[in-house]
Amino acid sequence: MTDESIAIVGASCRFPGADNLEGFWQLLASGGDAISEVDDQRWSTRFYYHPNRAEPGKSYTWAAGLVSGADLFEPSFFGISPREAAQMDPQQRLLLELVWHAFEDAGIPPSKFSGSSAGVYIGASATDYSDLRLGDPAGADSYFMTGSTLSILANRISYVFDLRGPSLAVDTACSSSLVAMHHACEAIRGKRIASAVVGGINLLLAPYPFIGFSRASMLSRRGRCFAFDERADGYVRGEGGGVMILKPLAIQGFGDRELDLRVDEHRTPFAELRRILNAVRSGEILSEANARLSAKDLKGALEKATAAREKSPTNDSAWVALANIHLQMGQRGEALSAIGRAVELNPANKRQLQSNKAFEALFKDPDFLKIVSGL
Repeated sequence: MTDESIAIVGASCRFPGADNLEGFWQLLASGGDAISEVDDQRWSTRFYYHPNRAEPGKSYTWAAGLVSGADLFEPSFFGISPREAAQMDPQQRLLLELVWHAFEDAGIPPSKFSGSSAGVYIGASATDYSDLRLGDPAGADSYFMTGSTLSILANRISYVFDLRGPSLAVDTACSSSLVAMHHACEAIRGKRIASAVVGGINLLLAPYPFIGFSRASMLSRRGRCFAFDERADGYVRGEGGGVMILKPLAIQGFGDRELDLRVDEHRTPFAELRRILNAVRSGEILSEANARLSAKDLKGALEKATAAREKSPTNDSAWVALANIHLQMGQRGEALSAIGRAVELNPANKRQLQSNKAFEALFKDPDFLKIVSGL
């Protein structure tokens, strides 16, 4: 433990097939399948569907990991009028609920944080709700702008819970919540704030991203994610949200439920694989020479991790979860990166994942390594 250690004292989530952290873990441990299909309650799937990816304005799949009750909200609980709530992006509404549940999980009354310098860092990039509202300009009123702007995802949390530290939304696409968590940890370590609310959110509310990703052949026709596997033919979109309450480990308060956020420095094959993948994703691999080296390192790390997994399939819960989460729920992009840390580091969850249904045979096509190393 060092003075810079940071603890997750409370967390909450809403994912496909899992309304809370316990449900999330149970879904992973049981190998359940939460992938379904978008129905006509969201948009006319028949109108926007076509099996040919080249067909303009159409998607060839509606497979997705979907949460339940995304349209439900009790505005008066948060001091919001029904009129304003109708103009709010459901992502804002869900985040307010998740923050409240995260405080409950931490055993901290929200009033204890009220007026504090706690920061709010939210990862998000989806603008589906505002895109839909643009088609009906007459239906917008004075609440439309604050209801559909990404920055307000964080700002509304700060306002409702009276948190007076930095308040910002981070958009780095699929890594948004992970980058948001990084900024929060750096602010805590730099003593600019004493605590932070960190989260990510992604809801699938419009057909347009499906159409764009279909044209790019990015979506799986099988409707399943098979990370690093030779069966992989694309990814599956997913939605959900997660929130964590962070504090310095050295100043835990009474009632805080501690989940240690410290990183294991042991260089296992799995840790090495994560290190290389993170370097590629974060942009650390920049030059052509480093990209070639990265491809070599990545291939070796994948093979070592695969061999270790086959020798002892329960020796690293993060490796099993890496592909299983996408297989079972789809790729929730902005929502998952941070909350996965809370689940992985919970001591009660160690060594309970028994299999990885998403991974059978390593995808060894050299073009795969070229693509990854060029990211």
